[in-house]
Amino acid sequence: MGLIGLIFPLVLALLFAGAAAADFDSGEWKRFREVRIPPHFPDGLAGISLDSELIEKSRRDMADLRLVSSNHAVVPFTIVEGTAGDDGEAFPAKVFRMARKQGKWTDIWIDKQAKILTQGVLIQTPSKDFVRKVEIRGSDNTKESYVVQMDGLVADLAGPVPVRSLNVFYHLNNFQYVHIRIIDDDKPPLKVDGILCYPPPADSNLSWPLDVRIRENRSDPATGSTTIVADLGEKRFPTALVRLSSPTNEFTKKVLVYGASSSSPESWKRIFEGTMFRLRREEAVKESLEARFSPQTYRYLKLELSGGTRGAVSVDKLRATAAVRMAVFKHQRGQDYRLFFDNPKAGAASGGLDAPSINVNEVAAASSEISLGQEQKNIVSPSPPQRPEMPRKADASSLQKILGVTMLLAGLLLLFIIMLKVRWSKRSRGRRGAGAANTGF
Repeated sequence: MGLIGLIFPLVLALLFAGAAAADFDSGEWKRFREVRIPPHFPDGLAGISLDSELIEKSRRDMADLRLVSSNHAVVPFTIVEGTAGDDGEAFPAKVFRMARKQGKWTDIWIDKQAKILTQGVLIQTPSKDFVRKVEIRGSDNTKESYVVQMDGLVADLAGPVPVRSLNVFYHLNNFQYVHIRIIDDDKPPLKVDGILCYPPPADSNLSWPLDVRIRENRSDPATGSTTIVADLGEKRFPTALVRLSSPTNEFTKKVLVYGASSSSPESWKRIFEGTMFRLRREEAVKESLEARFSPQTYRYLKLELSGGTRGAVSVDKLRATAAVRMAVFKHQRGQDYRLFFDNPKAGAASGGLDAPSINVNEVAAASSEISLGQEQKNIVSPSPPQRPEMPRKADASSLQKILGVTMLLAGLLLLFIIMLKVRWSKRSRGRRGAGAANTGF
């Protein structure tokens, strides 16, 4: 009796505690957006691309985001972030031979130890003040070789805007052996400490081109400066890279990049400082015309090119690339979802998905048709105190839980009744046996 008496309230407490934990109280959240999922989207992982407008109105750590299903349950998710592409982390190769022809060239042979895909090499040298052409050939053995790149350049230039660029990129190949020839042209040979190789660029379905509209494009020949102001549009994703296109033949300039939510002069904030250049030696060209930075939600970008070589740089086009953040969750067909945000006091959400197990590219590709609706204010109407709260219609899973608990309780009740009958029967037989024994004496 005592054990069964404990089981009854325990089961009921677990049932109602679980139901209470599944409910989401949105009272402290100011905004939400409907998640638009095509009806044909299957069960499984899905991703919601978070645009700049939503990110700007959320906490910086995104801890106030809550994904809530149509049965009022908080759905666990994890946020993954794309990149705007980079050169990857270079790895060392084995230099197994080096030879020099005085005043002509320096030859370096490297072994990647296997047929590994690479997109370039980095020449490690402490040498200063030089510009050298570089030729690269590849081979699967040490006898044959095939042309990979004939017009590479490496350089180290001092000046008001210094340039140091020691990498040479080429089309992807998996040659195990690479022959690098540095053309000296009667100049002192470079001291080479080692060679690093660049892996292939990482493909990302979370790296998207942005629409860019140039609002200002002005140059000052007297100072040699150029200023470009661009509008990325009202609907956009966080920007992580800008690249300019210029017909100017050769230049070296300091570049500053600013971002702003409005185009007023006092709102600009610096987000990048670096160098852009284009070098030429005969038919060989080396250039760096990109600025990479941590993803920014600003609508407006301003680039200022100044200093360096004489004359202003002409800019005819500007490209921008977004690094998209995506909330990945397990979708269940038949469920609708809302994404709540804008709650500065919210604590971090408990739970989440195991990020290492997520194939981000696959999820992003499959979720291309999922989008967010227009922002809506979250208005919570208080229930009148005199009116009892109407019970919400239970969904299928809740009904199954209730039915299961009911059957369990019925079984326990039946067991209890049987135990009582058995005990009562034993006591009755005992009383009758005792009475018979007394009449015999």
